Amino acid sequence: MKKRLVAPLFAATLLLAGCGDPGTTLPALTLTPSPTVGAPAKAQVSVQYCADDTGSYSRDNFKNANDLVAKSLINSVEPDAQGVAHASQGILLYATKITGNTYDPVNTLAPFEVPATNPPQLPPLQPTPTPGDPDQYHANSTKQSVDQANAPKIAQFNSDMAAYKASLASIKGKVAGDVQRLQSWNPPVDDRGTSVWGCLVLATQRLASKPGPKYLIIASDMENNTCLDCAKVHLDGMKVHVIFFQSDNAIRAQQKQAQWTADFIKSGAQAADVTFDDPAASETLLQNSATLFGG
Repeated sequence: MKKRLVAPLFAATLLLAGCGDPGTTLPALTLTPSPTVGAPAKAQVSVQYCADDTGSYSRDNFKNANDLVAKSLINSVEPDAQGVAHASQGILLYATKITGNTYDPVNTLAPFEVPATNPPQLPPLQPTPTPGDPDQYHANSTKQSVDQANAPKIAQFNSDMAAYKASLASIKGKVAGDVQRLQSWNPPVDDRGTSVWGCLVLATQRLASKPGPKYLIIASDMENNTCLDCAKVHLDGMKVHVIFFQSDNAIRAQQKQAQWTADFIKSGAQAADVTFDDPAASETLLQNSATLFGG
């Protein structure tokens, strides 16, 4: 009689629960699809973040924006929202203060980096007989043999997954320590002018040639009033997000948003990739531990 075989599906959380000595009894395996490892690898994420350090921008918004970006870096060191463990090439983030001459190298902190991670791959397991096979004796005998063959592979995978989770915890701790540089950033206020455009120039130079996802994040009132560092910019492939977008009134906010959105699109960004969040909406992102760049 021909036997029907089905490959078992393994949830990462279930396998971790069975982590231990290969000689221990194997946990029951579920056939319900569940998030697991083996998802496509993520390319390195590149970010240019600029925070307005001029007299026209609220210092509270400056500090809160830095905190939101810092927490986004920390929160990126996790499986994604579905619990899937991805291989990742990490994150590289440049943090620059917007001044009268934003392009000046002294305005940029040393880069922040989240290292690459590479979770273990599911082992090549032998398929288990389909439950309810009419040839019960043969099915049970085959299942026992298969379970014995799979047991050490599952145990090794569980051990590797535990080590992977420990490495994520270690990386997260190091990232949390490093981003304190951003959370405690308190440079003197620059009252010589506001060059938002200089931030776009830096994003062009630092991100344009990067192959993976690219993000331009700006915390500002977007009141550009100098062109000391103006140059041609290219925002192709970049997601542009203005956070803690400050404005005196709703009409002026709409004017600035329309003007800058047109500039971003003219420089290569897609309309669907341009987002403005006022301080209230940005506070919600901060309280919800949102990740601004999907890390």
